[in-house]
Amino acid sequence: MRMHSLQDALIVGVDFGTSGVKLVVVDQQGRHRSSHREDYPTAHPPSASGDVMTEQDPEHWWDAFRAVIAAAVTRPGLAERVVAIGLTGQMQDVVLLDAAGLPVAPAILYSDVRAHEEFDELAGDLPDWAARSGSLQDASGLMPKLLWLDRHRPHVLEAAADVVFGPAAAIARRLGAPALTDPTTASTTGLLELKSRRWWTGGLRALQSRSRSARLAAGLPDLLPSLVGPGSVACRLRSEDAAELGLAADTPVVLGLGDAGASTDGVSGDSPGRGYASLGGSGWIAAVTGDHDVGRPADTASPIHRLALSGDADLRIVAVQSAGTVAEWARRELLAGATPQEADEAAATRLGVLAPRPLCLPSLTGERYPVRDAAARGAFVGITPETTAVDLYLAVLGGVAYSLACGVDELNLRQPTLPTVGGGASSRVWRQLLADATGMDVLHVRGGEDAAARHAARAAAETVLHRHQIRPLADQSRPAQDAGEDSPTAGAAAATSSEVPTRPSPLVAEHQHRRRMHRELHGALESTFSAWRR
Repeated sequence: MRMHSLQDALIVGVDFGTSGVKLVVVDQQGRHRSSHREDYPTAHPPSASGDVMTEQDPEHWWDAFRAVIAAAVTRPGLAERVVAIGLTGQMQDVVLLDAAGLPVAPAILYSDVRAHEEFDELAGDLPDWAARSGSLQDASGLMPKLLWLDRHRPHVLEAAADVVFGPAAAIARRLGAPALTDPTTASTTGLLELKSRRWWTGGLRALQSRSRSARLAAGLPDLLPSLVGPGSVACRLRSEDAAELGLAADTPVVLGLGDAGASTDGVSGDSPGRGYASLGGSGWIAAVTGDHDVGRPADTASPIHRLALSGDADLRIVAVQSAGTVAEWARRELLAGATPQEADEAAATRLGVLAPRPLCLPSLTGERYPVRDAAARGAFVGITPETTAVDLYLAVLGGVAYSLACGVDELNLRQPTLPTVGGGASSRVWRQLLADATGMDVLHVRGGEDAAARHAARAAAETVLHRHQIRPLADQSRPAQDAGEDSPTAGAAAATSSEVPTRPSPLVAEHQHRRRMHRELHGALESTFSAWRR
């Protein structure tokens, strides 16, 4: 059933994160109408070689997608007003699908670094890999993982008709779309030539020459998804899918940017300028730039990720492999399973005590910044008899903050305030550590956990509506208290208001000194990590 006027249109935005899927429903004015989240598990199957393996079952993505639709959309007064669905989500996964769009194996996630031997082989064949792709490559990339599958699970490759790089494209494919990828997600594969925005023939040839299976040696180009611009209509709901989801047949399904681009657009828009920080499962500093606006030149090897956006714009990111994930580990193992709120209260009592606090490299499963090292692991340096479990927890949070602060410097960000989103941004202690590490005011943008989903909704709205007011969170300034709890604008206000910035403390100079020592630890421990891996 369709509504009679687009004036009452609702847009659905769906963001498939590392630990779960978040759905938001907004109207044309960008006001929040409904939302829901469903979690799904991550598996770490054992490996004979001892490598860390990280996988998810795409069937869990589908189940979670149906669940959030049922919980937040298919209710009287909402479902019949939905005019489009936008999708975004985690990137750099390897998701192999059959001809019907169903998974043939668990998805290998972006953080999986099992393919280090295959990476070493390919890196020797491709001396210009970083310059072509715009980013340093490592064992987490698409080509090493495909070569690992070629060596260890060739039957899975033979069963695959398509490969996509995250849940958003996998769900779209299941709903009837062809295999697609947006430019930002494609940039994370190491197989996109950033300058031309096309699949890199040199990389394809290198992978094919190393492969043993016919699927890669001869059929690799057919396996890859088509490159499409952000905001492209991937498909329209078929009658059977619409009936299962409780939505109208022919509803457009729009593919947005991958999560890094989606979050950036959702927080601060897609115009070159300011950067922002994210403290989610991983952590990052991101800035939209022109070709050579900030950082090192595009052809210089750097651990900065350089990803494609629309047109000639780039997204430059310094990405710390573990942020929220290592904080969760620390609460579980060091603080007896304390909740984030309990951990924050305990940490606040030791926030000003630096002497017994060690330095921490928070690299549980490899590192992406400030070095690119798949062999890197977590480490504490400087434990004393006075060091407590809370000090260790603060060292973990501080290790993430110090790494992100290096990125602020390398991206040459000069703004006085650093907007910060993600679940970790709700921690007052973590915001203080980030402020002291960067020397900047840190502003917790409330509702930032919805940024990527709002981008997906915005991308869908721009495709199907002539006008809308779904704007980036940083452009929304109305305080939450201006809207009553029962007001139709209350959700929008709560999702877009900000808190008072957290300012650097008197300890900022000491943190700057510790940050420099922290940066040197990566180089000092590189050979140790390499030997540990063997």
